[in-house]
Amino acid sequence: MAADGPRAGREGEIEKCALTRQITESVDWPCEVRRLYRDENLGCGKAVSSAITWYFENEEEGIILEDDCVPDPSFFPYCGAMLERYRNDDRVMMVAGSDYSLRPRVKGPSYYFATYFPIWGWATWRRAWNNYDFRMAAWPEFKRRKGVRKVVRDTTMARWLEDCFEQTYRGGIDTWDYQWAFTGLLGGKLSVCPNGNLISNIGYVGAHMKGDGPDSVLMNLPRHRFDIDNMVHPAKVSTDRAADRAIYRAVMKDVNPRGIISVADRFVWRVWLKVRGEKGPLHKPA
Repeated sequence: MAADGPRAGREGEIEKCALTRQITESVDWPCEVRRLYRDENLGCGKAVSSAITWYFENEEEGIILEDDCVPDPSFFPYCGAMLERYRNDDRVMMVAGSDYSLRPRVKGPSYYFATYFPIWGWATWRRAWNNYDFRMAAWPEFKRRKGVRKVVRDTTMARWLEDCFEQTYRGGIDTWDYQWAFTGLLGGKLSVCPNGNLISNIGYVGAHMKGDGPDSVLMNLPRHRFDIDNMVHPAKVSTDRAADRAIYRAVMKDVNPRGIISVADRFVWRVWLKVRGEKGPLHKPA
């Protein structure tokens, strides 16, 4: 378990941090608990990324679940099965608990592969996290080669991601997850996503959200049960392009619910992100 420290000058945060940490002292099932408590606040970017690095210095694989991401109980055996199945498959970078495609559940494979990397309840391996670079040193060259647009086959989505990556690279957004998404696109990796959402994010107020959660199509999604006993695997490890398109539509609607995304350019994205308090769809409210 990892927790950032209280922010300087924020009344009541020392007490709130202490109360939150008390919860980790009351684990009531047999297990070994290791804790990483920060005395000072490192912020959303360094605190989370360094905590995940610390985790993988001690474990080969595992699940990352933040405080206000509520999983269906079947999320855990689902992650366990996917971690085992794709442990040595370098094409797969992570296992997501979220299904942002928002498609009706139908018969067929129990999960799919996407070029989007949801982090509201997810799992991965040390081998994948070792490729993570908080500073995004490879971004300028990847941008020059228009690498995002070669992977993300949606101009609006690609344009928005390019702007988010650029802001993150320049230090304009204090986060860790855009770097993770960049890692996936840079390496041509895939995420495993369930056919049926397993995670609800209920954190409407935080560092990247200002109480605007009810307007989000991705917040507080209903949770489904993953049928681990009757799991159907996809025929091959490759991108589900239909799912990708559905995810892009949902994410863009979440970024701009007013629906003017078809004519948005880089300037509009910058203004919109600023108005939204630097909130982006990959962001987990901190």
